[in-house]
Amino acid sequence: MVDLEEAIDFSRSIMLNDSNDLIFSKYNKVFFVATECIREYLERESFNKSRALTVLASGDQIFNLLHEGVEKIDAFDINSLQYFVYHLKRAFLLRFPFDSYVVLCNSFGSDYALEEKIKIIEMLKKYLPEDAYEYFRKILEYAKKKKDAKISNLIIPNSIDVEKLNSYLKSEEDYLKVRKSLKDVEVNMYFDNALNIPIIVKPGYDIILLSNIADYLNQMIKGFNIYDFDKFIGSFFKILNNQGLLINYLFGLDTASVILGTCISRSDLPDNSVCKIETYPFSKNQGYYRVRK
Repeated sequence: MVDLEEAIDFSRSIMLNDSNDLIFSKYNKVFFVATECIREYLERESFNKSRALTVLASGDQIFNLLHEGVEKIDAFDINSLQYFVYHLKRAFLLRFPFDSYVVLCNSFGSDYALEEKIKIIEMLKKYLPEDAYEYFRKILEYAKKKKDAKISNLIIPNSIDVEKLNSYLKSEEDYLKVRKSLKDVEVNMYFDNALNIPIIVKPGYDIILLSNIADYLNQMIKGFNIYDFDKFIGSFFKILNNQGLLINYLFGLDTASVILGTCISRSDLPDNSVCKIETYPFSKNQGYYRVRK
């Protein structure tokens, strides 16, 4: 599914490059935690729970859907390195207690305590696919041996309160509920451009989570506008079940560009399709666009 040696080579290159650029491509910086308030929109909205399609990213969307009782999950991402992040966090969840998991999510991407992180990967060996184990073992050893290679360069910086964003981190009970589900629920992964996903996957989803992918489509579609956005949303709408729900997250809700980096404003979206995030304390401009079939 993911070429291990190629992933390691590209990761080593990123580790040597101190850049804040976020370009969506096959190998790039990774999200280690979600930056959107998944907890609020999944708790607010009703949906059937047989089958879901979600962006992979940090894996938090998957863990929250498991918390909500979804029975089968397909996940997609353009960045193949998210495969390794997902499996590492899955292993954290299966192996460590709630408090340790939260600490690791906040600290694993730092450039400190490399020896301790190497020991953690060894502790997780039986919980990781072999390729994910080898990936982390090799990049941590590389960071240890090469002074200029930084783990932090691989990870998109954040100052997020992960417990407030995620339903599965509300309490130890919620956390353990997801641990149990991880052993029972099938999760399939697809790595491709988001624009291609609707023709790759099998239709029939009860819920589709697109995060804020639309904010970055101007990297692929020059002059990305409301017509392009509607076409993007429409391609996923077609693969929803009847009564299915689609959510596109908005980080520019109260700004001139509701889809960041575009000329699309809030007035371009129907009022009854836009919801504001209310419960997360740092959500001034955050909301989501929802469509029901």
